[in-house]
Amino acid sequence: MSGQDLYDQLPEDSAEILLGWREIRAKVHDEFDKATEEQRCALLQLFTATMNIAEATIRPADLEIFRKTRKQDYNRLIVKESLVGESVCAETAYAVTRREIAAGRMSPDDELAKSAAAAIAAPYSSRAELIAIEAQRLSQK
Repeated sequence: MSGQDLYDQLPEDSAEILLGWREIRAKVHDEFDKATEEQRCALLQLFTATMNIAEATIRPADLEIFRKTRKQDYNRLIVKESLVGESVCAETAYAVTRREIAAGRMSPDDELAKSAAAAIAAPYSSRAELIAIEAQRLSQK
């Protein structure tokens, strides 16, 4: 199931989304690893829209925890997309954070965006080099 498929299955009534936001969140995480870049964009859009709706219903006493958890979830998805094996690819992280900023899902002063910009400005292993390192690591297992 792609991000667009999940998006197409969403109820039109936001009240129905409220009842199933935890399930939608779980599906986004489940589908993310096997998704293409286009599908990941749709999944991130779905995640953001669903969490925006859910956040509006959170009790003020729980809002800080919700926002912290939401941010951790989002960051986890961005980092997952930037991984080559067990290593974060500076090139991919930079491209992903720029895409997310352009889409309005990430602030330009977000810590992940700053980290990605710093990583790309410093010496780093290219994506091709990381792929080769990962292939070698896997062949040694």
